[in-house]
Amino acid sequence: MRLTKYKTKESVHNRAVEAVNIPFNKLPIKDMTSALQTLNSRSNKGGVGNFIEQHWFDLTANSSQLPDFEEAHVELKVTPVKKSRKTLVAKERLILGIINYRNDFNLPFEQSHFWNKIRRMELMFYEHNKDVPKEQWKIIKSILYTFPKAERKLIEDDWNTINKFVHEGRAHKISGSSTNVLEAARKGAGGDKDWRQQLVGEEKALQRAFALKNKFMTKIIQDFVLNDSRHEPTVFTTKFEESVFTSFSDFINSLVQKYIGKSVSEIADLLNLQNYDPTSKAARTILIRAMLGITLDTKENQKEFEETNTEIRSITFFDDGSLWESLPLPTFRFESLVKTPFEESNLYQQLEEQRYAFFVFQNPIQTQKITKYDQRHLHHADLIFKGFTLWNFPIELIETTVKKAYERVQIVLQEGVKLEPMLNKDGSAKMQGKTNKIANNLLKESDDLYIHVRPHSQKAAYNYGNPNGNKLPTTAVWSNKNLLRNSEAFSDEWMTTQSFWVNKSLIESDIKKANILNN
Repeated sequence: MRLTKYKTKESVHNRAVEAVNIPFNKLPIKDMTSALQTLNSRSNKGGVGNFIEQHWFDLTANSSQLPDFEEAHVELKVTPVKKSRKTLVAKERLILGIINYRNDFNLPFEQSHFWNKIRRMELMFYEHNKDVPKEQWKIIKSILYTFPKAERKLIEDDWNTINKFVHEGRAHKISGSSTNVLEAARKGAGGDKDWRQQLVGEEKALQRAFALKNKFMTKIIQDFVLNDSRHEPTVFTTKFEESVFTSFSDFINSLVQKYIGKSVSEIADLLNLQNYDPTSKAARTILIRAMLGITLDTKENQKEFEETNTEIRSITFFDDGSLWESLPLPTFRFESLVKTPFEESNLYQQLEEQRYAFFVFQNPIQTQKITKYDQRHLHHADLIFKGFTLWNFPIELIETTVKKAYERVQIVLQEGVKLEPMLNKDGSAKMQGKTNKIANNLLKESDDLYIHVRPHSQKAAYNYGNPNGNKLPTTAVWSNKNLLRNSEAFSDEWMTTQSFWVNKSLIESDIKKANILNN
């Protein structure tokens, strides 16, 4: 047992609160010289945490499975916030401890060392500000945190998911997007030393740590740092708390099960949606939220799924079982992409952390294979709801094929992207309105690398300063530029802003494996 004078949760919390709003170098610490060495140590990534733990609470560093204050049954966590768009958000996920693939899952969740350690935490938040010396940073808020019922259910669901991966010898396939709020986050310096023996099988898995996701920590900050108490639970959260389900996926399925096999118009009637327009752009979103019992207010909807980093999306299949379209990801800046290693890229973060709640619809009647534009008339069809599934991009593809695809895009941009006017069969220029259509040598869907590159916007932008374009890192290499209708309007240094897209073939295959289209 760790010996400490803080033997009750109240004494731990009171001591934490004493440090609030005092610069670190002004705290009444006996050996400030030693304390500041701990704080500023370059070999110590957890400098602030160790500073508080060792020099404010007089705790010795260890890696025990027991809470830091065993008698008080309180775990201490010191975690940074940062300013973003005039508010405060979590700077990073909250690491809770290294996962031992062989020993951490020997007991049920309620009896596990993990849950025993984190069920009550003293969370001390400090603002990370690189423009201020570290010794002048300060704790801005400290709270004694326990998980409400809905959050505890999500964490248990996640623990069980990670447990399943481990016991099936698939720990190497875990990613942040596999779970709700508790993730198995990569933890290590990189290289061969980060690989660990699994419980089952010969294949090794990367070292990972239990962690509360960044967006979940931001929610806590919004509730307790920017405000003084937890927001009232929404209707959706209350339903989850009161349900018999511990699995988030099972709970959502229970809400939408009765609508499977029914048409959009039938579902709208059952839900008594007044003035529902199935041809509107937001029609499917309105329908899904209504099936879930979520308010139609956009911000309210975001609260329900944001903390689990889950994006609600409707996806549509043609009658023959082919998927309508690929999945768009956020746009990227060319100059930033070529400078950013894959593991540090927005693409890696998006694919590794983002999860999707797919609500699947299918056109019940035969659809002619005509132009993509005309196929969008599916928007007006009375589609059949086929079911729901949670989906994330497979981690084994992210770290292999997708990395290769990303690095190929880097090379193309570094060498100068090749641009050329597109031509019709008769040799005339293909036009989009009054603008030439331009071909490039970035990733194509036909390259079969699970992702491809194309614009989000319908508006071309190859001229300086156009808001739909951005600057290339290397001058573009044009062919047949003389065929452009107005060649002076096409710069060698600017190009229409692009996005990565997840190939529809991957999503189509995974949906079919889940047998959702058979409903």
